[in-house]
Amino acid sequence: MRRDSGLDAMIGRIHPRGSDVRGALAYLFGPGREDEHTDPRLVATWDQLTPLADQQPHITASGQPDLTGLTALLEASVPSRAAAGHVWHASVRTHPADRPLSDTEWGHAARDIVAHLGIDPHDNAPGGRWIAVRHVDATDPAGGDHIHILATLAAADGTTVRTAHEKRRLREAARQLEDRHGLRATAPAHTAGHAYETAAEQRKAARTGQTDTAREWLRRAVTFAAAAADGPDAFFARLHRRGILTTTRRDATGAITGYTVADPAHTTAAGLPVRYAGGSLARDLTWPRLLQRWSITTGTAHPGPDLTTRTRAAVAAATTALPGLTPEEAAGTAQAACDLLTVVTQLAEHTGPEWNQAATAAHRAAREPAGRIHHASHAAVLRDLTRQLAATTAPISGAGPTTRARELADLTAILAGLARLIEVLADIRDQQHRPHQARPAREAAAVISARTTTATPATPPAGGDGDLGGVLQRLHTAGYLTATQLQNLSATNEHTRLGHVLDALGGDAFTRLARAITAAPLPSDTDLATALAWRLAHAEPDLAAIVTDPAAPTTRHTR
Repeated sequence: MRRDSGLDAMIGRIHPRGSDVRGALAYLFGPGREDEHTDPRLVATWDQLTPLADQQPHITASGQPDLTGLTALLEASVPSRAAAGHVWHASVRTHPADRPLSDTEWGHAARDIVAHLGIDPHDNAPGGRWIAVRHVDATDPAGGDHIHILATLAAADGTTVRTAHEKRRLREAARQLEDRHGLRATAPAHTAGHAYETAAEQRKAARTGQTDTAREWLRRAVTFAAAAADGPDAFFARLHRRGILTTTRRDATGAITGYTVADPAHTTAAGLPVRYAGGSLARDLTWPRLLQRWSITTGTAHPGPDLTTRTRAAVAAATTALPGLTPEEAAGTAQAACDLLTVVTQLAEHTGPEWNQAATAAHRAAREPAGRIHHASHAAVLRDLTRQLAATTAPISGAGPTTRARELADLTAILAGLARLIEVLADIRDQQHRPHQARPAREAAAVISARTTTATPATPPAGGDGDLGGVLQRLHTAGYLTATQLQNLSATNEHTRLGHVLDALGGDAFTRLARAITAAPLPSDTDLATALAWRLAHAEPDLAAIVTDPAAPTTRHTR
């Protein structure tokens, strides 16, 4: 069974309280709901005087554990008229990428958790009886190593054990254990993130053969629609085009105050769609946060070169500026960059699991406490460009082979720039002592960098005449250059000069020239190399001084 796709580490969950000790033990020592429990065993109990091996349930002739003795011991201090809900139950699991913990390590972890929650304090104060049972999920060996802690909230002196602020305390205990055992760091309790999938949602996805749960699929769809839209109308229109059901909540004036989304294929037993409020997908997808996001705009058009070139330049400028911004401005810029990442990966049709996980990790790294959305000048530019890309660029599968290759190269260049921005974000999160966000930022940047490196064919540097000639021939074969243009470029005296500019720029000469050729109609005269060199150099401000405008009445010069 697929586990939560997020990047949190030691994940603790407190289950609803009950009153049936025997029933809870039957579940913990049984096969599980879907035979996922492998070798259930005690790793710790409240009784540290009796050897653990002697406390393990005896296996009967029928192969089932005899739970009578353990049930009696756990209920020994429970009054005959105990209030309902005296059976406390929590589960704790590690991240799939973490090393497996030993039974001894899990046992120490359980003791620290019950002590931190006040169930069995270390200071010899009255506490309840408890056990910790380890499971390895056979349906998900990589991510199923976990323990369950079961306790009766009745002390030996007849008092009731109190567990105030238990969710916060469980998170605190988990973070201490992560530090002790070198595990991945979880986010603080106040940090915004997206909601975990429930076990029921995961089981349903597995039964129906779905890679993702309905919650995860909807979260990605709503994140894309929110990033691509400039307001409520465009947002709901994009969701409806995806076949997503929506409802809105309105106040007395008719203004929208909230919304829900539903996957038509995900229904209850009665056949009704299961609806999710935006905040149940991620805290920055609540309606107030969406309105904040859409309010961030420059309010002006962005004239200049083609849209992808402007976007690359904006990403590069934001990356350079990021370390010098205030924490709020840096957060706002990173949030806008992650929305751009969401849109560009969809347009490039990078939708596999690794891309999805990278986008999720990047958003986690950029989120702020309580899902706050920050304003920043770079954020406004990036958000405007993101919306323009979403409105004017179609997914590449609808284009012809030549156009598809060109558009993929453009989108890949944007993604490569975003990878560098996310790497800078990781450094900032480290400086802010937020390792739970620095780690996913680095993981996202690594995936994007690796995928963008292999997304387009690599070409050798174009410094020599022979190298450049091969690149030009490929451009002709791909339809970027006509036979006449290829002949003119091959014969001109500026041929070597064009190679010098490409050398200075570095990277993929084929992709750079393809973008320069398609940026605007090529001149009809024979001096195409000068025009292309000017376009290439002026796309990079540091190189603009080495080439003058071919249309200007000045003397040309070379490096």
